[in-house]
Amino acid sequence: MSESFTRELKKVLRDNACRFDRQGKGDHEIWFSPITNHYFVVDQQIKSRHTANAVLKQAGIPQKVLDSRGTATILHSTEAGRQELVLVRDDVSHGNAPEIVSRL
Repeated sequence: MSESFTRELKKVLRDNACRFDRQGKGDHEIWFSPITNHYFVVDQQIKSRHTANAVLKQAGIPQKVLDSRGTATILHSTEAGRQELVLVRDDVSHGNAPEIVSRL
């Protein structure tokens, strides 16, 4: 069975100031995006990167979840207070801390 994109998606959402609001029907959660000032639904078993990217679009996040290996493009704040897009590999399954792969 293929892996779920849900864990990586929720991490990207939290990193971009989106927050869990409440439990929805079934295995759905309702989240809020301060970027769009709208609520949106997140399923607990997102198997398609296209669905994950659609959720990011609803949240107003222009990044994409690239693959099920934990690589995602996120908005990153630098020490100087500027924001930049970076490609991050989050290798939590192997106990490693997230690492920046490249700056975009």
